[in-house]
Amino acid sequence: MKHVSFFISCLFLAIVFQAKAQISHDDLSNLLIGSGDPTTSTYGTDLDADKLNAIFCEGDGRTLTLTAGADFQDTDGNTIAYAEWEWHRINAAGGGTPVQGKSDDRTFSIPLASLDVGYNVFRAYGYQNVSDVDCPSLPEDFVIFILPELHPVVNVTGGENNLVYCANQVPGVDNGGDVTSDNGEPIVFTLQPASIDRTFTPYNDLNGLEISNFKLNYKWYKLTLDGSGDVDSEALISGATSTSYTVPPTDNTVGSYKYELRISYDVNTACGPYNAIAQAGGTDATIIVTPQPGKPKITISADTTP
Repeated sequence: MKHVSFFISCLFLAIVFQAKAQISHDDLSNLLIGSGDPTTSTYGTDLDADKLNAIFCEGDGRTLTLTAGADFQDTDGNTIAYAEWEWHRINAAGGGTPVQGKSDDRTFSIPLASLDVGYNVFRAYGYQNVSDVDCPSLPEDFVIFILPELHPVVNVTGGENNLVYCANQVPGVDNGGDVTSDNGEPIVFTLQPASIDRTFTPYNDLNGLEISNFKLNYKWYKLTLDGSGDVDSEALISGATSTSYTVPPTDNTVGSYKYELRISYDVNTACGPYNAIAQAGGTDATIIVTPQPGKPKITISADTTP
């Protein structure tokens, strides 16, 4: 799996929100979006955990405000104030487009919902006025990564004809010849990989990303239905953490059930979960477990024939 290094350079920038607290994540090992050491940026500087608040979810309705530094230290250690600031948005090729011209406002605000899925790079310049000449600073970049929404589809990929079964005939269970009918193949639910494919906005050499570059968490739930077919309760299935799930031999409790997969990003669990109820033929797959019939009563009658 290719791991693309993720960089955020913000020695010069601060980040604030107009509403709600910022999202952060402190486990660098889960940042699986790049090549090389995930703790090191493209420019070779350490990727501090507190800078990972630049990873957000698609559809986030908040407005992000970036604030450029007010001053800098000259070579003699003197603090020099900037007179003006300018903001650019950097494209995939590395070129910039002005988004806020030179002014005495060192902040730049942008709705997160307006950003592209993938990399969004903003660059700030500070200007010092020397003898009526504006001298621009070295540029400072801030990288915002937008994780895409996922729209998973889960299908029945085994035992589709066995969704209704008796409590004593769970599909896939060998009855050892106790009954004459075959229980059939086990019921299997599987995530369809194409359903979560997304494309990403690249930035310079940070491109070619796929969903497989991200660590995803998978959880399966068993949904118990009431007499009207509505969900009455749900239960997390312990140990079911992969892209497929097989109904086990112990699933013999009488009732009606559906199964649901929920997916979230490990790098930012605030994104999601993205849910999918297992489908059979384009509709929700409903498993119905019927009671085992009672024993047939055997009677004997006397033969009265002489």
